[in-house]
Amino acid sequence: MAIPFIFLAEMAIVGMLTSARTESSRSGLIVAALIFPLFMVPVVLFFRIKIQITDEEIRFSRFGITYRRIPIGNNSFSGYVQRINYQMVIPVHYRYLQVIYSDGRVKNYQCFGFSKKTYERLIGETQILGGSRQSASLADLVLPLQSTGDSGAVSDPSSGELPFGGVQLVFPKEMFVKLLIKNFVISAVWTAILVIFFAVGLAYSFLSNVRMSDKLLYALSAPAGILLAVIAVIIFLMWLFYRKRIRKVPETIRITDNAIRIDDRTFSPGEIRQIKMTPERYLVYNNYNQRNYRKLRIETTGQTYEYILGHVAALKNCYYYPEYGALQRSVDALLQQVGKKAIMITF
Repeated sequence: MAIPFIFLAEMAIVGMLTSARTESSRSGLIVAALIFPLFMVPVVLFFRIKIQITDEEIRFSRFGITYRRIPIGNNSFSGYVQRINYQMVIPVHYRYLQVIYSDGRVKNYQCFGFSKKTYERLIGETQILGGSRQSASLADLVLPLQSTGDSGAVSDPSSGELPFGGVQLVFPKEMFVKLLIKNFVISAVWTAILVIFFAVGLAYSFLSNVRMSDKLLYALSAPAGILLAVIAVIIFLMWLFYRKRIRKVPETIRITDNAIRIDDRTFSPGEIRQIKMTPERYLVYNNYNQRNYRKLRIETTGQTYEYILGHVAALKNCYYYPEYGALQRSVDALLQQVGKKAIMITF
């Protein structure tokens, strides 16, 4: 729906400017300058949506008229993003508020016209409504909780409540790092194959009518060496990217009434400006996006620290951390003491 609107706006502007050149340049530009703002006013008003969250329902209003009511009850709420690449180039994101009703029904409400920031704020507010913060059975979830494929690890049995009143979560860092390295090797091999395939096809198109000889093979040795060097550089850059991810993988997270300790780093509520997290229930349209990572981002007064806690879905060569919901609830409980709450981040 967003693409046709953009095209219509562009066509209107082009038409105005074309008529201005062919008829009367000055009068055409004046008409365009007057019509375009008038054309945009109703569009801006249409996208001006008011959202009210009460104890009973979520209301969506436009022009002072409520056009959608979503009961809260014991329903669960999550984010759902659909990404479509038009013409294989232009990415467009369709954002939805997914409601999992207490009777098992699942319905997606499109957040048409929402900016990424507004959408994330809405998802963050709905995470504490109804049954979104309650423990759910596997049948209630659209995505399974267990990890699949070669990443079949379970939480460390030492995870749980601490004797002094806090919570400790142990993330399977060693297993997840091995999984990241495995994914890097797979990506590197496929990248090398694709580059070589493209280079061979390009060379064949130029040399298909050339007679093969020892001199030709000798002449091709230099381009082949350059090709190998290019592949090596690409793979090296990929490794730097994966190594950066590996460094963001935590092992032990401890949350008490007065601090968050991740491995050897401690954050007190006073120095935390805000915490951003991927929603516990966050659904995406295709497998590529489902391989995105769950992130915990802590912004202090002087620096931002980001941690990766598995993938957003349980797919092959992915790890779905089952204790992520407990982590999110513990972070919320800590921030509530200082009048703050975690901000949900989406892709």
